[in-house]
Amino acid sequence: MEKDKINKKGLIIIILVVIVVIVMIAMAIINLSKPGDALEGSYTYNGNVKFDFNGKGKGTLQENGTKYKYTYSLDGNILSIDYKSKDKDDVSYIFDLKNDILTLVNKDDSTGTQYIFRKDR
Repeated sequence: MEKDKINKKGLIIIILVVIVVIVMIAMAIINLSKPGDALEGSYTYNGNVKFDFNGKGKGTLQENGTKYKYTYSLDGNILSIDYKSKDKDDVSYIFDLKNDILTLVNKDDSTGTQYIFRKDR
């Protein structure tokens, strides 16, 4: 009788472990199969500023020989960038992407200065 309780507990534990493993595998497959966002890729401005977007909310800015890691989000035509480094201010841009040309306008800049980036091939 005591042996039956132990076997039932062992079986329940094995079943729970299998369920957890299956859920973890399913989540990994779902995450890998998600398509990237519209900005996925690398874009260069004037040959010395480069944005890299991984298509899943992370990227790097290379500027004057320094790399800054960031997370980003898209909301309609607004690109919000949250830099990991405190040396770089977080920023939001109004963006437009057409024919591999990325146009950025700082949302908080009243001058309307446009930055034109070309997608790297």
